[in-house]
Amino acid sequence: MKDEPQTPYPTLRPARLTDLDGSDEILQSGYWGFFKERGGWQAHPFVAGTDLRTEPDPKEGSPAAGDAVPILALSRRVAPGIFLAYIPMGPSLPEPREKREGLLIHLARAMQPQLPYGSVAVRFDLPWHREGAGEIPEPLQSGGGLRRAEVEIQPVSTVILDVRKSEESILSSMKSKTRYNIRLSRKKGVSVEEGGGEMLEAWYRLHEQTAMRDRIAIRSKKYFCDLFEACRTYPGESPEYRVLLARAQGSVIGGIIVGIWKKHAWYLYGASSGTHRNLMPNYALQWRGIQIARERGCVDYDLFGIPPSDDPRHPMAGLYQFKTGFGGRILNRMGCCDVVLRPLAYRAYGGAETLRRFYFKTLKKRFGI
Repeated sequence: MKDEPQTPYPTLRPARLTDLDGSDEILQSGYWGFFKERGGWQAHPFVAGTDLRTEPDPKEGSPAAGDAVPILALSRRVAPGIFLAYIPMGPSLPEPREKREGLLIHLARAMQPQLPYGSVAVRFDLPWHREGAGEIPEPLQSGGGLRRAEVEIQPVSTVILDVRKSEESILSSMKSKTRYNIRLSRKKGVSVEEGGGEMLEAWYRLHEQTAMRDRIAIRSKKYFCDLFEACRTYPGESPEYRVLLARAQGSVIGGIIVGIWKKHAWYLYGASSGTHRNLMPNYALQWRGIQIARERGCVDYDLFGIPPSDDPRHPMAGLYQFKTGFGGRILNRMGCCDVVLRPLAYRAYGGAETLRRFYFKTLKKRFGI
């Protein structure tokens, strides 16, 4: 009996940023590459597929045929002569589990000629799901140049709400305490104001207060201004961002930023004043975010990040309880893996990355230094 022919790995072709506009994942869109270039990254758009045209279509200007999958790689200098390439929430390619390691290595090697000289690795922040909330498994096989990354960048675990249901059905799926707090915030006079970039100034002041109180590192104000400005200036399809501010007793006491892309919505960033917590403004804000997702015709609302398990000893155990209280399903992803391109330089960079993580996650958080 003859062996069945193996499916070849997809062909990779350089593309334009606008060729990525069809991506269902915002972090793999042309807009995201355009936005990140404002912050010092270099965007490398590709399309992958088994039926790609060798040359761009003279009418469309795109190298992709019907089965093409967008892949956005970002690169940045992390030390003199050392670059890291990063693929956020990608690739979105359906492959059998036993082929995943080979697929990642194939893609990294294929894009290497297009990356800056001195790139030590290609980091895939994998969108692939995994069962259970336990420890993230190592790459499928040892060796081969694929390693578990020293840090995670995007949330590995999150809560996804189905917002295609009625508001009554969504509320009934929540924990009773969450429903109670949503109604309590309304009874206590909390109102939610909705707007765009013109409300960033008020929101960012709260964001700074939150960072000082919780001893966390935050993005600069320019980052958020660029986030909104890129929506206006990107030549292709852009997401929609909404700033929500909770007000009570004449003061702004909380705020969040909600993003909408295609049929998906997600809670992006939050801030609070630290006062009037008894008025439950965070519940009012999230409920309004869910309502906006429904109004825009989205299928889901991503609460964007929870601790890996319901462990009361975890420093963010309260966040787990808050977000899971809204119902929905918990989604666990595979996290970050690196395809190593330059082993010696990668080893040195990995050590520096571990020290940086220790500083921000431990020393700065615990001691404020």
